[in-house]
Amino acid sequence: MSLLFNIFLAIELFFVIFVHFAKSSVEFYFVFSFFHVVSGLALTFFLLKNKQKIPFWFALVSTISGLALFFTGKIEKFTYLANFHEIASVLFFVLVAVLFFNKTFELQTKALLVTFTVLLVCTLADHFFENKPKVLQKNLYFPSPVAILTENGRKIEPEEINQTDYCKKCHQDFATDFEASVHKLSSFNNLFYKRSFVPIEKDGILPKGLWCAGCHDPALMIPGNFKDGFDKNSSDAQAGISCTLCHSISGVVDATANSNYIFEPPKHYPFAFSENPVLQKFSDYLIELDPQKHRETFAKPFLKDQRLCGNCHKVSFFKEINDYKWKRGHNEFDDWHNSGVSQNNPESFYFPDSPQNCSDCHMPYRKSDDVAAKDGKIRNHRMPAANSDVPFLNGDSTQLEAVKEFLRGGKLKVEIIAARESSEIADVSTDNSKISIPLDAKLSEVPANTSLIFDVVIRNKGVGHKFVTGTIDGSYDWVEFSVFSKNKKILSEGEIKGNEVDSMAHFFRGVLLDKNQEPLRKRDGLNWQTTLYANEIAPSKSTVIHYKVTIPDTLSEVTLVASLNHKKFNNDFLKFVYEDSSEVPVFPNFWIATDTVTVKVGKNFSGFIKDEANWENLNDYGISLLEEDDFLGAEKIFTYLTEIKPDYANGFVNLAISLQKNNKLKEAFSLCQKAMETDKNCVRAKIVSARILQVEGKLAEAEQLFSEVLADFPRARNLWLDLGRTQYLAGKFQVATESFGRVLEFDPESIASHFNLMLCYKALKNEELTKLHEAKFEKFKDDEIEERYLLTIFAKRPTMTRESQKIHVHEPKPVNNF
Repeated sequence: MSLLFNIFLAIELFFVIFVHFAKSSVEFYFVFSFFHVVSGLALTFFLLKNKQKIPFWFALVSTISGLALFFTGKIEKFTYLANFHEIASVLFFVLVAVLFFNKTFELQTKALLVTFTVLLVCTLADHFFENKPKVLQKNLYFPSPVAILTENGRKIEPEEINQTDYCKKCHQDFATDFEASVHKLSSFNNLFYKRSFVPIEKDGILPKGLWCAGCHDPALMIPGNFKDGFDKNSSDAQAGISCTLCHSISGVVDATANSNYIFEPPKHYPFAFSENPVLQKFSDYLIELDPQKHRETFAKPFLKDQRLCGNCHKVSFFKEINDYKWKRGHNEFDDWHNSGVSQNNPESFYFPDSPQNCSDCHMPYRKSDDVAAKDGKIRNHRMPAANSDVPFLNGDSTQLEAVKEFLRGGKLKVEIIAARESSEIADVSTDNSKISIPLDAKLSEVPANTSLIFDVVIRNKGVGHKFVTGTIDGSYDWVEFSVFSKNKKILSEGEIKGNEVDSMAHFFRGVLLDKNQEPLRKRDGLNWQTTLYANEIAPSKSTVIHYKVTIPDTLSEVTLVASLNHKKFNNDFLKFVYEDSSEVPVFPNFWIATDTVTVKVGKNFSGFIKDEANWENLNDYGISLLEEDDFLGAEKIFTYLTEIKPDYANGFVNLAISLQKNNKLKEAFSLCQKAMETDKNCVRAKIVSARILQVEGKLAEAEQLFSEVLADFPRARNLWLDLGRTQYLAGKFQVATESFGRVLEFDPESIASHFNLMLCYKALKNEELTKLHEAKFEKFKDDEIEERYLLTIFAKRPTMTRESQKIHVHEPKPVNNF
């Protein structure tokens, strides 16, 4: 009997030591779990029979809690039970050790011998199951850079990626959300993507489609089934970006993105895909019994790394794709990474209290009783963004409302801020008698029978990247501006009829041109050669739109309404999708942000009404003027700002930037010093001061200031460029290469870094590295020949030409013969 006791005790010791500390394989763990249960019962019975009361009670508690775990599993909500079981077990082993101390040496020897033997056998078994060599296969599917990490370089099967139904069995809430998302609908289950793919097949360039497939069609591309004749209606072509794809990415090859991820096939518990329903249930039960291996497989640390999203939300074209040259496509990742939203860029006009990442916005927590829920919450896998047309087409009103709610969540702000004489369009007048600001003040007034400019400011308040973004050639966000008198619309610009928006409206989109100077209509980025314009608003920045209006003296007051409106795809693209059919559905459009003000009409401007001015609105206005290079106007507005909020240090910094842009360096430097007196931790004041010192040739002081800021913000890529340039000017060429090299860690395709590294290595007489960075600079820089395309298009499309100018005026048209 004592021998059996030692054997069972050895089994238990092994289970504790090997399973919990040596990280045994999934297969072995489950085989041994059965013996663990049997040995626990046997030990309890042995202690009861031998009247070992104290150890018996601990063994009994441990056994009962262990049996409970055998039925509940160690899923999140039963963690307390697992902890209780482990504590009781430890106390039991301590008591048994005391008993052993009083036994003969022979008994201990037997126990140790059995334990050693079992450990040896199990170590060999674990090695057999777990320690297979992994091989990283790179660039198997050029031009897609996806890398595969497998045992012995084996081929990936489609079912290893297309496993959403497997996930759905236990994670229904996740699956319900996910199946409505555009990630799920990214492949040939998406009409818009499917139609965009037609020209690729028609022109016989299917291999180039692999560039798209790395992100859109992984269940086809990774197994090698993305080739001529594949079935677009197959389950793999309808899989989209499956659960398994994101949850099996273990890293990236480098920071160039374009689906440059490492896919590590998931490992499953025994019988996970058995056709026998009993064995499938058993496999599911094993996951609940101990989900640690499941977590290690599907909740890899990289899942919380924002480069996971950056894999596909940072895109570049290259010569093998477009038969032209390297060009940067959409790039939400770098926009976010180099912003105040991520807290990497201290130059941001606004800085949140804590950093925000992709999932904070697009995957907020929601209530759920899912087995994976923590504190009753899971990440929302609907991942709403800006695509309102896909859920509309699918009749998914819940997802459409989620998109609408997301876009209306205060991320963008509209403010009708000021009125001034139209003769002052080049800049805001320095004469208070020729401006009315703010327009929402009680005493606000504008003169009648005068050509006025109304300024509408739109701020990117909470979007973590540019607004708009993605495939901006298909975007259709715009501003509708209207003037009302006694609830009757008298002037308007930006109305929509069906799917067509007034062509004179201010659009947030990009107009991309092909080699024939024609705008892209089919979202066919492979034909893109140059950009006529890209109206976007970077994080924390603002833009201003100018409306020219004359109000007759027959009106005593007018109401102005400005709305930022959203529609996913423009009418040209929709016509292409529906093959120029007249039966194109009317897709949804709705406002994102809006503002309304009522202004008195009199003889004069009301000037600057200091007591009713909102400092944040003034700040946004000044920022928008800076963005359109109206430095004198920005100087005027920031001067107003410092008058009403003298305790806002960044107000002085913003004014200093306006002066710096006009080469008023001494005044700008003095304002930075005042900002630091107001707030000794004003980082932006240090940055602007350092740039002024650099221009003045005070390189040591500039280098010191840049270095101080970088100590707190080591990912501020613009400041590494500034520091490197300062060091280069000081003749510290080798040190400068290290600064410019830091930028390449974040962005290997940084044009400025390669250009400056070329200069540094030329000064160091390193011919090899000079040629290397010169070649990269030539590869990534814009093509000067593109300018001739712009000159041609200006003559052909005057409306588009107007929108490409930083400062331009919109003229709302009369309504109903006004």
